[in-house]
Amino acid sequence: MPVRIRLARGGAKKRPFYRIVVADSRRARDGKFIDQVGTYNPMLPKDSPERVKIDVEKTKDWIAKGAQPSDRVTLFLSKLDVVEKPVITEKTKKHLPKKKVLSAMSLFKSPTLDFGEQSVRLNEEGGGSSLKYFFSDPSVVTTPKTEITMPSVDVEFTFTQDTFNAISKASAVLGVPDVVLKGTAGGDIELTVTDRKNETSNDFSIKVGDNSPSDFTYYFKVENLKLLGGDYKVQVSAKGISHFSHVNKSVEYFIALEQA
Repeated sequence: MPVRIRLARGGAKKRPFYRIVVADSRRARDGKFIDQVGTYNPMLPKDSPERVKIDVEKTKDWIAKGAQPSDRVTLFLSKLDVVEKPVITEKTKKHLPKKKVLSAMSLFKSPTLDFGEQSVRLNEEGGGSSLKYFFSDPSVVTTPKTEITMPSVDVEFTFTQDTFNAISKASAVLGVPDVVLKGTAGGDIELTVTDRKNETSNDFSIKVGDNSPSDFTYYFKVENLKLLGGDYKVQVSAKGISHFSHVNKSVEYFIALEQA
């Protein structure tokens, strides 16, 4: 059984609190775990001794048994001299903006970016509107260690800016977090905004294709659709991953599917 030492989120909305847990790497990030070895509270000041608390001896014992710490946990442990400090590549340094700034750029027709020491300001070219974003703490930013390769494609459709706007608005109005991609062999392909955990949830559906190649159902989280504005060609694989490729720009995203 592949075992990881990683963060499991708890806390309230916009007030996160993480347990540092030992878990089967095949389980959902916030699902069941084997053991807890510490806590991480990003709401506390960086110099607070309560911000990161780790049972060092228990953690060392798990590492000796073969458990692999995640990048973020490795960074925490390096500060306690348990492991070597990880190499932070250029992509993880704090001069880069938060991921959310990408979707915020869709608020502008022709945005320009003005980078400061601790933040980036988005301005409408020619003036009129602006938006300010602060950079992420580098300890909470990670990048893939290997190149992502798209497996066999089972479904393809076009995800337009109008569809994205409709999905986002429906999610906010209905207060639901999930997007279901569903098709019936030979019939329509639809995206439905709903709450999978609530059998009586209100929902909103929009057609994104026709002549479905088979019967299928795939799941996304609305919060994971952080995209630059524009239309996208989308490929989805039954192996748990999707590829969004911008129609007019050299921009692409690989977004994991949620478990059924």
